[in-house]
Amino acid sequence: MCVLADAACIKVLTNAKIIVGIGNSLVLLHLEPSDGQTHRVSAPLPRFKHKINGIGASRKTDGSWQVVLHAGRDIYSLVLKEDNTFTQVTKVCIYNLKEEMQFDASTGSLMVFAKRRLNDWISSLKLLDCETLCAVTGHGVAICFRLVFGHWTMVDQCCCEDSSTLYCSQLVGSSWQDVLCLCGTALGLLITWKVSGPRRGQILNSIRAHNGVVFSIDCNLERNLLTTTSDDRSVKFWTMEAQQDDRFELKEQSYCFGHTARVFQCKIIESGWVVSVGEDSNVCLWDPEGNLVVRKRLEDGATLWNVDYDADTKTLFTCASNGNVAQFCIERYLVSDRGQQEVTDITPEVGGANLTKMKFMSDGSLVAVTDRNQIVLLREGGEPEVVEQLEGFKCSTLEVCQDRIYVAGDRSLNIYELVKGQIALMTSHKIDFNLDAFEPEETSAKATVIRSLVCSSQTVFACDNDGRCLAYDRDLAQLKSCHRLPKIGERWLTSGFTQDNRILLADRNGNMYLYQSDGIDPVFKLPRPHGNLGITQIRLEERTAEGCYLSTSGHDGHVRTIFLNPLKNTLRMCGGEKVPISWIDRMVPGNAGSDLRLMGFNDSHFVVCDQSREVLLQVNCGGGHRYWDCYGSAEGSHFRFVYIQHKRLKQVVARLNRSTESALQLPRLNWHSKACNVVRIKSLCWFERSPESVLLVSTGGRAQLCLTTLHLQSSGCHTREELCYMLKASDSDRSRWRTNRTAAFDPETRFMCAVPMQSRLFIGCSDGYLREFTVEEEKGSYRIELVQDIFYGRCLLHATSFTVANEPILVTMATDGLVCFWDPRQLAEPFYKLQHHASGINGFDLKLLDGGTGSFLIATGHRGAVRGIRDDGVDCGR
Repeated sequence: MCVLADAACIKVLTNAKIIVGIGNSLVLLHLEPSDGQTHRVSAPLPRFKHKINGIGASRKTDGSWQVVLHAGRDIYSLVLKEDNTFTQVTKVCIYNLKEEMQFDASTGSLMVFAKRRLNDWISSLKLLDCETLCAVTGHGVAICFRLVFGHWTMVDQCCCEDSSTLYCSQLVGSSWQDVLCLCGTALGLLITWKVSGPRRGQILNSIRAHNGVVFSIDCNLERNLLTTTSDDRSVKFWTMEAQQDDRFELKEQSYCFGHTARVFQCKIIESGWVVSVGEDSNVCLWDPEGNLVVRKRLEDGATLWNVDYDADTKTLFTCASNGNVAQFCIERYLVSDRGQQEVTDITPEVGGANLTKMKFMSDGSLVAVTDRNQIVLLREGGEPEVVEQLEGFKCSTLEVCQDRIYVAGDRSLNIYELVKGQIALMTSHKIDFNLDAFEPEETSAKATVIRSLVCSSQTVFACDNDGRCLAYDRDLAQLKSCHRLPKIGERWLTSGFTQDNRILLADRNGNMYLYQSDGIDPVFKLPRPHGNLGITQIRLEERTAEGCYLSTSGHDGHVRTIFLNPLKNTLRMCGGEKVPISWIDRMVPGNAGSDLRLMGFNDSHFVVCDQSREVLLQVNCGGGHRYWDCYGSAEGSHFRFVYIQHKRLKQVVARLNRSTESALQLPRLNWHSKACNVVRIKSLCWFERSPESVLLVSTGGRAQLCLTTLHLQSSGCHTREELCYMLKASDSDRSRWRTNRTAAFDPETRFMCAVPMQSRLFIGCSDGYLREFTVEEEKGSYRIELVQDIFYGRCLLHATSFTVANEPILVTMATDGLVCFWDPRQLAEPFYKLQHHASGINGFDLKLLDGGTGSFLIATGHRGAVRGIRDDGVDCGR
């Protein structure tokens, strides 16, 4: 069993040495020069009741590190030696001292402070030097410690006159006399006060910084910059203007939004740049003016709790709620020549004509069509050349494939060839869609035009507005096949693909159709794998003996895998991966052929990323553009992105170099790598189908259940989506739920736990019902049916099963603290109940003993109590 714990804090010591607080353990990750491997060392600390929430470090003159940490109410100190071993582990003891009353000279009165315990939750700490430590409690008490003969001794303390509960705090200064304390409260207040001097403990500033809880504060006095984050999803930049009597004025500089959930941490790095992390798994990099430069998703749904920065390698290190530590090199975003990624206007002068369409050629030149029906060749740095004035039809479609240029309009299609830098007409073709192979339809248009054109290296698909598709060879010399899209609105192609004697066509409504090369009508339909906005591209991913795995992209932010079975002539969804591009237009192989680059748009930004989800390029190109294209040099050092916006041709030149990260190999667990349910997964179980495959069952919110087949093969692991089932309610169900909870299920119920038994599935629900389903397979497809539901009356948190004397037993645990034993053959009521806890049971484990003839159940309650029982009902104690 693997135990997951939050990695809540991180501290970078050097570019080859970082310290991470994972749960209640302190872990050192260091790079060993002798073998180039990353080693992991755990500090010899006692087992804390709480997670480690903060780490401070200061380097000594002998090369070792003085390290301090806080976990709940505990503060510990230890020394990290140069040989990467921990010594001198010491607890920092806190005692309540008498706080002397201070005289306020400005008002001529005594300052009154509320009496507060020092044995409080520690909010933050800082090593002022290797022998001086400053800490702030959760209710605004600052404490100063000095290291004397190996022990930390309290030498001073100061209470803030505001005793609000602090959600964050930051200590600024190099000595106790000049320490400035910055605090954030649950009401969105930012409070500043001094711990020493004539205004000791008095509030210098108190302003409403956010509309929610202030989660983090960072300050750079040299740049007079302060930043804050909050659960209102924002990052704020503040300027600090010094005034008299140690006061200063805070002025809001920028109010920035880049996260989609709560922002838990921000950090000011070099030159006023700021980095932030939060609940949305994203790290955001902001320039000194508050502009979002890049946003990168580092985890699959896990919260990023903290971030630190290594200035030597320009690398960010983050820690997450799943225990992962990740790194992200930002060097290329900080360079001074970022102007290379700026948008420039390169609109050519073509006799007053405006460009309407354009595409890159294989040599990097641009071919374009103007609003005056001219074909124009644009070479980089050269004058525009008018290749031809089109007569007889108006160009509506422009496509380029390798050295061929396809210009279509009405029912005409011209093919041009690029030869030695010059464009020459190869052939001009009139396409007739009224073939005898197409049976006439009642609603068929008498005169149709070329509505869409899909070109590949071997095949050119031409489709009219009546859904008739003709497949030609690349020179239009041979009609290879003809097909027809089923009747539906917007009946034209968005993508096409050929594999052996099978043809895949995708229409504008997002449906994918499988055709045989000699068939007019489709033999199989896969409805809307990317929603109803169309499939943008289909490419071959892997060929196996059973069939082919295809990758598809669309406008839903996913790259999906589809399995083509040529024996059964079927298409089946095998899963999908969410990428940091919401509107994917292209999948382009990299220079090595194996690295796939994804290109598309996020709102007004053009984005390029690789398969590792690293964003290689992000350009704010605004809206209002209809045509775009890109070109990359063979060595990958030169990338051009062009688009037409408001009749102007604009260009961005950049480098698509991957970041060079630290050599540290960081611990990482790839949990929940497949997006199954629409919301959070509550339970996961499986049916064994064969030695090579299992049927995974994932349940979660919105009463949703997903079935996925997992194939374990020597060549790798493949998934296949089988079924998505959702328990639905009618309007009458919802009205009855308000008056009688036993009448029907809660329409917003959640599937909390699931237990498979042969072909049956038992699910415990948040509305107090235990439901039984049947899972049946018929002709390669699965069906789920609700058999019965038993009202228990409490939210069922966990469920499991075991066998005693060949008799199956179902066990459930709920919020009432009862462990209930059920006979799955007669599910009327539990045959035995045990009051195991006074409240809800949050976790359990089941272990077989005595050679499998008996069982031992361990359950945990919400207040940390652990109790055990045997299968005969004997309570083993707490």
